[in-house]
Amino acid sequence: MPPIDLETTEARAAAAGGAEKRAYVRRIFSEIAPRYDLLNHLLSFNIDRRWRRRAIAILDPTRRPGGVFVDLCAGTLDVAAELSRTRGFRGLVLGTDFADQDGDEQDRRLDADPAFKHALYKHACEGCYGAPEYGGNRDLAGWRAIQFAGDVQPRGYTDEEVSGRA
Repeated sequence: MPPIDLETTEARAAAAGGAEKRAYVRRIFSEIAPRYDLLNHLLSFNIDRRWRRRAIAILDPTRRPGGVFVDLCAGTLDVAAELSRTRGFRGLVLGTDFADQDGDEQDRRLDADPAFKHALYKHACEGCYGAPEYGGNRDLAGWRAIQFAGDVQPRGYTDEEVSGRA
């Protein structure tokens, strides 16, 4: 099927909604993602930067400087990066998006903001290798990957197993 016919077929399926629409929107966003920031800045005459600053001001991260904030359409991580640079903010910014970025584009964006890259690395390590009782390291997968035995405290004994304590 020629590309134009495929696009038309996809667009019609997307118009019907459901899984086809989600797949179509994800594909379109993934295709424009590498150029999204440039286009957004140009087409909005940089108003998008003001919108971002205003959204963060309304969010007021200084109200909960150690809080956890979620950017649900993180895309290029502009909001997350700006939020992490907010004076006095020492919390955590989580970002999620459905558009795919290739590895080179991800590296370029992370290298552009070393402080954000360091914070992201630190929190990823804490989530992967931290003790499960603190919310990370699901099913001890991180510890198994590095062959760490984990918290090997001596086991306790029941009253029935001991006659006294020293």
